[in-house]
Amino acid sequence: MQAFDMFGSKKNVENEVEVLQSKTLMEEVVKNLHLYAPLYIEGRVIHQSAYVLSPIVIEAKYPDSIPSVNEVHFKFNNRLGKVEIHDTSYPVNQWENTSYGMLRFVPNPYFHPSNNLAKEKSNDYYFSLIPAKKTADQILGQLNIVPSSKQSTVIDLSIQGEVPKRGADILNEL
Repeated sequence: MQAFDMFGSKKNVENEVEVLQSKTLMEEVVKNLHLYAPLYIEGRVIHQSAYVLSPIVIEAKYPDSIPSVNEVHFKFNNRLGKVEIHDTSYPVNQWENTSYGMLRFVPNPYFHPSNNLAKEKSNDYYFSLIPAKKTADQILGQLNIVPSSKQSTVIDLSIQGEVPKRGADILNEL
């Protein structure tokens, strides 16, 4: 009986791989982690992801209907707890109607003010808004899901990216 189950287990693993590679599931990951609003630190030559270096994270109230926007520069005033975009200040932890939709700026749990790079680049932050479907497609292109061996019921998950913490968060959420 166990010999006959071998093919059933393989089929279950293949099904799980398909589920993990589904766009719908990845869109949920993107929305839960707010990956539709990536943050960056502007450099002279290269722009660096600010996933762990930005003092805030941006959440969209309606992530399915956000517009595509590139490079919205902002400043964060920690003392006042405000984000400034184009001479307009927005409080932290409140939904605000911006020209980019209903957004909320929340403290980044990974941000540590003691980080030297974060101190040096404190006014050179920007964010983009990317539709969740497009972000999910980009992440699925970086994702690798394979059975650990031909007869194994274990799946190996890996992701390529420049920020290890972001990759770990994606895999954990998935």
